[in-house]
Amino acid sequence: MIRIATIEDEKDIQEEICQAITSVIDHKEEIEVDSYFSAEDYFLAAKDYELVITDIELPGISGLELGKKVRQMNPEVYLVFLTAYSEFASESYIIEAYQYILKKDMQERLPALIDKVATRIKKGNSEFFWIGNSRDLKKIYYKEIIYIKKIKGSKYAEYVTADGMYTARLSLNQVFEKINYNGFILADRAHVVNVNHVKRLRGNTIYMDNGEEIEVSRVQSLQVKEKIAEYWRL
Repeated sequence: MIRIATIEDEKDIQEEICQAITSVIDHKEEIEVDSYFSAEDYFLAAKDYELVITDIELPGISGLELGKKVRQMNPEVYLVFLTAYSEFASESYIIEAYQYILKKDMQERLPALIDKVATRIKKGNSEFFWIGNSRDLKKIYYKEIIYIKKIKGSKYAEYVTADGMYTARLSLNQVFEKINYNGFILADRAHVVNVNHVKRLRGNTIYMDNGEEIEVSRVQSLQVKEKIAEYWRL
């Protein structure tokens, strides 16, 4: 199930967004699409979504304010801003929107973007592994892993998720081969990070959405930046 919310106060635009969604993924996946005409209606519904498409210029609470709150509640959500004005682009990037689309380009860009996001959501919902032993096994989805850390002086790796930390007897290289997931990059000899949980990259520091900071060596800094930028452009 892919859960999508659209927030747009103009009915014709709202219908256009929904048509773009159903034309691309209705025949591929079971989806749930809820449409709202204001941010207030969206928050009253108190539901979780994997993709949120919102107009920036909304009556009452703006789309930008909605985006900030959505990001705080669920850092993993795919957040897409729509607007008629290009000057909002820089603000949308500050909120770390997945994409920013001008309404005049919506018919051209929105269907392909929705298809791409749906593919990522489907992949994230199907990829997991078991960690632990026969007495205590835990299913961990790749998308839930924030980063993986080599435990110094041992053959163990630590998986850090929002729900806690889990340990497995694997080298970091073995972990990297095991997950085989293009959302992960080798940040340094001790860390593998999930790009979907990277909040910011500044200088040689990677800021994760759980508040932790990972320092990358100067030697690997440029390569890491290029890999993260490449993934964000996909």
